[in-house]
Amino acid sequence: MGLSNSVKTYVALAITTLFPLKNWYIVAYAVSGVMSYLYKPQKNKYTNTWAINHAYRLNGLLAVMTRKGRSFPMPVHGRGEELFFKQRPNGLVLCSTHIPLSKVALRYLMECGFKPTVAIVGDPSVQDSIAVWGSLEKIPAIHTGSFVLQKAKRILQQGGSVVALVDHHLGDPYSPNIFRLAEKLNSDIVFFDAALQKDGTVDVRFRESEWNGSSCANRVHQQMNELYQHTANLLQHYGNSSYFKPPVEVSELSLVN
Repeated sequence: MGLSNSVKTYVALAITTLFPLKNWYIVAYAVSGVMSYLYKPQKNKYTNTWAINHAYRLNGLLAVMTRKGRSFPMPVHGRGEELFFKQRPNGLVLCSTHIPLSKVALRYLMECGFKPTVAIVGDPSVQDSIAVWGSLEKIPAIHTGSFVLQKAKRILQQGGSVVALVDHHLGDPYSPNIFRLAEKLNSDIVFFDAALQKDGTVDVRFRESEWNGSSCANRVHQQMNELYQHTANLLQHYGNSSYFKPPVEVSELSLVN
């Protein structure tokens, strides 16, 4: 049985009404743990465990609570934020998959003083920006479509940064397009993820691609494999052995000249 939006809205309303701002996160963490036992997720392309279900339930509550328009604290431990304070003349791609709590990682990065130029989004309900959980700040958004690569190209050529989640859902095939664009422009890629810990802390990590600046013929494949390994390790943290199978490249939009 899945968790309806009405249930999430009711629970989030109860938390934000009954508890002081400083306790919103810890109450949401506790309640989402209970919800993980009561509401079973739909079948996914990875092994569902209570731990990853907990992270997804918490992610859903944080999304609704953020709509209250008030900034609230979260316990976050970050690593790798120093990567964002070096010169990136050819632009930077912040790359991940649809893991739970990825927007906690983006909030942490923004609190460290680095705000991405844009985020690529596929959700048609998103207007011109995306929210990051528990913060009043937002990241400008560009939508997937015929001209998204042209827009991303212009931003990277100006030394800007682009956030991209390369799957539609966790466990789906990866789109190689942003990797190919980064290769074409010699833009750097930094991978990011967020892992919910047993004490409620969110462990955020940023990793530089080992293949940045490389001119080897298989750079795109190697960077996609890097992301797969990072995500597989995250799933192991949640008690999964791995994806059911490695991601497969899918062809969508051709790169612009």
